[in-house]
Amino acid sequence: MNSGSMLSEALEEVKKITSMDALAADENGVVKASTKELSNDEERLLATFALSDKMCYEDRAVYLLKDKYEGADIDFIVALLGSGSGRNTVAALLALQVKQVLKGNESRTPVNDLLSNLLLDNILQTNIESEANYLGIDPGARRRIFIAQAAEGRESALLTKARNTFAEADGVYVVSVERGRTALITEGVEPDKARVKAEEIYEALGGEKNGVVRVGYGLETESLDELIGAYRQAITALEVSVLFKPGEAIVSYESLGAGRIINTLSANICEAFISENFSPGQIDGIDQEILHTVEVFFDNSLNISETARKMFIHRNTLIYRLNKLYNQIGLDVRNFEDAMTFKLASMVNKKYKALKS
Repeated sequence: MNSGSMLSEALEEVKKITSMDALAADENGVVKASTKELSNDEERLLATFALSDKMCYEDRAVYLLKDKYEGADIDFIVALLGSGSGRNTVAALLALQVKQVLKGNESRTPVNDLLSNLLLDNILQTNIESEANYLGIDPGARRRIFIAQAAEGRESALLTKARNTFAEADGVYVVSVERGRTALITEGVEPDKARVKAEEIYEALGGEKNGVVRVGYGLETESLDELIGAYRQAITALEVSVLFKPGEAIVSYESLGAGRIINTLSANICEAFISENFSPGQIDGIDQEILHTVEVFFDNSLNISETARKMFIHRNTLIYRLNKLYNQIGLDVRNFEDAMTFKLASMVNKKYKALKS
């Protein structure tokens, strides 16, 4: 049993729901992941249970369950530490999660390892082509990488879902990467079909209801070694979207616009820009209704009639709100130059807050 981080995620999720500590151990009682450090008595009890023929043991303070992962023919143990109702059901569900982790580990191949090391820049550039040829991967094929970001606590479930969903798909490699993200490396996706493919991946993985926050992707690559850059582009798309496109489930690197540049700014540069153009607290003093109105106004190319129609408000109401913003900060966003100044200021302010949080 390995992949301790994925086991830890499953255990922490159980603890969050039940308020009971949990652990997973191998067939010998050796703990592989736990939400707490065991006492001497708890370690002895676990070791004794591992050597016994019992499949289950419980007392007031602990519930132990032994199970077997078919195919690997390995016994493992899960334990719930603490009292509470339904411990047998919770332990059975936890055992199922452990099996899923083991199944995911079993699916690791030399190809997966090569691609994972490639994306994380853990392989020498000079070795990429030779190792790819050895494993039967065309180093010159055109590829695109999509990164799926899971909600907190759903990372292992996302990886399992991706592997099960795309196990038989030709030209698709599923790779676990940093921070619980899952990468899908695809072949044969034309540039004008990239967003459609991202949407298909999002839906195939279950979308929001299955804990998928968003899917980000970078530019198409023409060789295997270019995947490193494409991976970083996809990660940038995910990170920038958190600040500037929080409501979008599909984000491409090419669509980031100014956000791509602003994301690289330091706190000092952000602070200098804001202080040069606005009084202290001036931007933060704008109420959410005005901010939302301006965002819709920008999305509709500064068109008053179209914005009013989209927001289901009278154009005079829209003009009133824009005038109110002008009175607050001295920028008339109906003017293109002022609109760009305010747009940049809003984005820089978001980045500054993120850096300070």
